[in-house]
Amino acid sequence: SSKAVMEGARLAIEQSATAADTGSVYTAETKGFGGKVVVTITMDGSTITDVKAEGAAETPGIGSQAIEMIPAKILEAQNTEVEVVSGATISSKAVMEAARLALEQANDVN
Repeated sequence: SSKAVMEGARLAIEQSATAADTGSVYTAETKGFGGKVVVTITMDGSTITDVKAEGAAETPGIGSQAIEMIPAKILEAQNTEVEVVSGATISSKAVMEAARLALEQANDVN
């Protein structure tokens, strides 16, 4: 179930929240198709100012496209409910879930 997936991802989180000149930074991780996916979000107040994703074990040319494309979609939408990359649904959802968990940290701080 989705609750089980979310709880499993929650158990795998590595958190860090640090204040920086560019805003507050929040990092979370979850499991992608090939392995660990880590997303770092920078916030200025309630505005997402930067999104970075790492997933070295995701399939080159497929899951790697989600790692490259989903952060920009999240930044543009200012939320994690964005369209998945065709052919890379699991990797896309992993990026979105890790981003959601990072934003959850931001909400807990604010």
